[in-house]
Amino acid sequence: MNDLATDESRRTLVRVPGNHLMTDLLGPRDELLDMIEDAFPRTAITVRGNEVSVSGAESERVGKLFEELVVLLERGHSLEASSVRRTIDIIRADESPSEVLTADLVRTYRGGYVRPKTSGQKRYVDAIAEHTVTFGIGPAGTGKSWLAVAMAVQALQRKEVERIILTRPAVEAGERLSFDEGLFLFRPDVSLHEVGELANLVRQRINGRAAYYNINTHLNPTNVCVYRCTFCAFRSDLRDPKGYAMNDEQILARGREAVQHGCTEVHIVSGLHHQRGYDWYLRIIQLLHEAYPQLHLKAWTAVEINWFEHLTKRPVRAILQELREAGLASMPGGGAEIFHPDVRSRICEHKADATKWFEIHRTAHELGIPTNCTMLYGHIENDYHRVDHLLRLRELQDETGGFQAFVPLAFHPQNTGLSHLPKASALTDLRVTAVSRLLLDNIPHIKAYWIMLGIGTAQAALSYGADDLDGTVRHELIYHDAGATTPEILSVAEIRRLITEAGYEPVERDTLYRRVARDDDGVAGTPPCPQG
Repeated sequence: MNDLATDESRRTLVRVPGNHLMTDLLGPRDELLDMIEDAFPRTAITVRGNEVSVSGAESERVGKLFEELVVLLERGHSLEASSVRRTIDIIRADESPSEVLTADLVRTYRGGYVRPKTSGQKRYVDAIAEHTVTFGIGPAGTGKSWLAVAMAVQALQRKEVERIILTRPAVEAGERLSFDEGLFLFRPDVSLHEVGELANLVRQRINGRAAYYNINTHLNPTNVCVYRCTFCAFRSDLRDPKGYAMNDEQILARGREAVQHGCTEVHIVSGLHHQRGYDWYLRIIQLLHEAYPQLHLKAWTAVEINWFEHLTKRPVRAILQELREAGLASMPGGGAEIFHPDVRSRICEHKADATKWFEIHRTAHELGIPTNCTMLYGHIENDYHRVDHLLRLRELQDETGGFQAFVPLAFHPQNTGLSHLPKASALTDLRVTAVSRLLLDNIPHIKAYWIMLGIGTAQAALSYGADDLDGTVRHELIYHDAGATTPEILSVAEIRRLITEAGYEPVERDTLYRRVARDDDGVAGTPPCPQG
């Protein structure tokens, strides 16, 4: 034994009240006593009756240790090897274990308590209690998030806050966000930069550095429509000079032009012309598919399918099967607008409601027809309606897995029945994109549709959760009629430049998100590759 261990001038005496406390203090077969002796080899510890005598170089510190352990026992704490080890560490930091380890933060459902376990953790929770914002910096697994949540629950129980919303830990862990978390992310006082950062984390987790585009063209066979949706600038009455309906030659010419310019997709949506029967719409698909089978025909929204159902009095499944046999390969996501009836009844009262929209897309997915989905935002809806809309899409995707991409569509008010409303700002566009990416964790792709967003905002959206700029988009009419100022077409070179400038890898895709490889003549081939 070291001479200091027997130095009576450095002797500390600790009296323990009660035999039962002494038994708990020393542990079974004196295991806790042995642990303390091993931790302080320059001391001698002697136990007689209810007294612990400590002598040596660290007698005062070890005496303090025993006193603190007695306090813990008196307050109902059980001593185990782990708690004694923590107590030793706290004593060595010249702090009081009884203050650290008895700080009850919140009671668990099993009747226990969440408490700090180290002096650092105690300082951390004290800082949270004292300050509005506290930054905890340290390695993973040190209790930062756990204690922060415990302090939040404590504040909730004391009615100091109304609700607790966790976002970053959930996103980083790949967990699904809730309705309330979605509402929180839409709040203007929540940093857009931070929301975008989280969305970009998810975007890169799903799709890496790839940013997709395709070479496509739009076809709108007629703008004559029986509905009068207040948000629409495209529709026309039959006798309106603006109204038109394309003939077979015009439709075939559009297909021929698409092939000549290397397109892989024709995007087809239309008005609901009351003097054109279902056969006319079916023939459009047949004509293009027979003449240009290499083109992928993405055609007819759920609203149009519902109109065909009305015209034919046939079930949706039979109509979709017939269209697929004629050459339809996938469906766009239009007509979703806002699902909530409080909004839908005011902007598109008579057309297919949310129930019908979902029925049609569910049936398409069951038949192996992939579809996209959309949301029209920036008009009379609010954040609640947006989150409700997004989570309904997520629910169907959980069920079918048939959505390929989500397209947030910014409302353009010019020439519509809602022309008194301002257009959504670029900041709103970016927030909607980011929140969509965060909530729609099961839909692989988010589009930044440059026609609606504007080229600059679409480019920025690639860092706010989007991974797809759509395509070259020849002959777009619907949003230009509503005041879109973007060009009607972008070249492949321009699209690739925008993507590269944003720091991503430009990847040409087909409609099914397979990478497109082109030969020396620019002819497209589509070797299969994983999405993303």
